[in-house]
Amino acid sequence: MLALNARNRGRFSFQSWLAVHRASILGRKGLSFKTLLLLAWLLIKDKETLKKLWHRPRLTLAISISSCLGSIGWFSAMSLTAVPYVKTLGQVEVFFMMLISSLWLKQRVKVKDMGGLVLIVLAAVLVLWG
Repeated sequence: MLALNARNRGRFSFQSWLAVHRASILGRKGLSFKTLLLLAWLLIKDKETLKKLWHRPRLTLAISISSCLGSIGWFSAMSLTAVPYVKTLGQVEVFFMMLISSLWLKQRVKVKDMGGLVLIVLAAVLVLWG
């Protein structure tokens, strides 16, 4: 969908903008549905967590907005290029999560986790290579 021919290399085409718009609508609908399901589950199973969220509205709103923007970014990226490339890039998140947990939170990385990280890197290289 992304028009990258010799004349307009690097610019979005109108079709690309439509794809991003459709992706954001789809993402909003999906997030709304998941939010309602989670709210219902919390009301039934874990009211204490719901109360904690209610008492910290600024933090809850900040996390919700950043999550929503991230989801719109995922949907947009998947509508603009091949899904395997986007999912492969997303695996970098696991690496940074482990890096933050070990450096900032001072948690030890288990051998099992390191093995999983090696497999993720190997899979990413194979996707990009093939």
